[in-house]
Amino acid sequence: MLASLRINRILALRTLPKVSSLIKPCACSALTYIPSANALLSPRSFSQYAPLLYSTSQSDTTSESEFRKHSENTLLDLMDQLDMVFESLASDCDVDYSMGVLTINLGNKGCYVLNQQPPNRQIWLSSPISSPKRFSYDSATNSWLSTIDSIRLTDILTEELSSLLDFPVSIHK
Repeated sequence: MLASLRINRILALRTLPKVSSLIKPCACSALTYIPSANALLSPRSFSQYAPLLYSTSQSDTTSESEFRKHSENTLLDLMDQLDMVFESLASDCDVDYSMGVLTINLGNKGCYVLNQQPPNRQIWLSSPISSPKRFSYDSATNSWLSTIDSIRLTDILTEELSSLLDFPVSIHK
């Protein structure tokens, strides 16, 4: 019995169309979850997974040129502010911006990376303290808000950098 189930499963996997062909194009943001082929073959129907395939956000309404303008200005502004902070500390910290990626090197205390994600209209943050975060631009507040808890990008950086550097860092937008 078990052998016939394995054979049926293998045959089903071979004949199962690619998951991308099951997904119809729409004006939604990037995929956030694609069930595995095994999950699609389970007793649950594909329609149960459909709501998980797409996530919508306010950033979908922002054009790519607007996104690039806002994200570029934000990352350059952060670089300027942090450069001034690091000069006043006379530390081995460094900040660098190149091709849409802002790198904040804190020496032995870690490294932050902020980068533009044009397909999602987001800025992504990699932090040595917190988990990776994604931020979407909110035109009402003129700031980048976390897609999970709506905390401002500048508030997270202010709090975490102040903690790591043992110095009150104030980042504003």
